[in-house]
Amino acid sequence: RLYPVWGTPESELADFGIGVGIYFYMLRVLAVIMLIAGLIHFPMYEYFSSTDYTPPGEDDSFFLKSSAVCAETEWAACPNCTKKDWLMSYPSTLEGFASTSSDGDSEPLTFIKVNDCEIGYMETLPAYIAFIFIVISITLLRKWSRDKEKEIDDAEQTAQDYSVCVMNP
Repeated sequence: RLYPVWGTPESELADFGIGVGIYFYMLRVLAVIMLIAGLIHFPMYEYFSSTDYTPPGEDDSFFLKSSAVCAETEWAACPNCTKKDWLMSYPSTLEGFASTSSDGDSEPLTFIKVNDCEIGYMETLPAYIAFIFIVISITLLRKWSRDKEKEIDDAEQTAQDYSVCVMNP
């Protein structure tokens, strides 16, 4: 008979070994932790999808709007920037770098593309809270998994439970 997918307790999975039971226990608990962390992030999703962060534009897809991608950019003068420095930092593209051609007497003017979106402390607070929640949860999960391991081990009888160690006097 097959085990039910949603109703099988980890102690019954001990038939396959302690590791299998612990694996499914950890999987379940980590899924709940990540779901709660995602719900904690919800105010950030709301802010990023609002017009306070990025005004409506050509690409208004939900996934782009609810992410931290900033589509509002502008060109800014960067007198100390060089093409060599740009290529060291962003080797795959020159899209955000531009310079004027030199007429021989003066230095070329250099411009870079900068994001025009601002993120304040209050908008990032849910990320800090979620991070602290995840760290505390995983720390507690270490203790819970040790307790669960003992519970699963006690639920399954093996030859080790009846072994006797004889020491030579």
